[in-house]
Amino acid sequence: MEFLLEIILELVLEGTSELIKSKKASLWVRIPAACLFLAIYIGIAALFLFIAVKLWKTLLPLSLIMLSFICIFTLYLIYFIRCFIKTHA
Repeated sequence: MEFLLEIILELVLEGTSELIKSKKASLWVRIPAACLFLAIYIGIAALFLFIAVKLWKTLLPLSLIMLSFICIFTLYLIYFIRCFIKTHA
């Protein structure tokens, strides 16, 4: 089940990123796709932050790994914002 969820999430993120970067898609399609990507990002980052805070005192290394995932997702989000701005410039 976890593997299936991971595949679905990867497909949604990849499809959303391709839709955002696509110049053929209309602006009315790209903006909701960007909002969907942002909502997914916020959900994942909040989950990782919640887990990191819960594990801070007991499992410090795992907590630090979760915080590093938040940093990676933030860099990923910055990349897509740059791509979105470039397609509309």
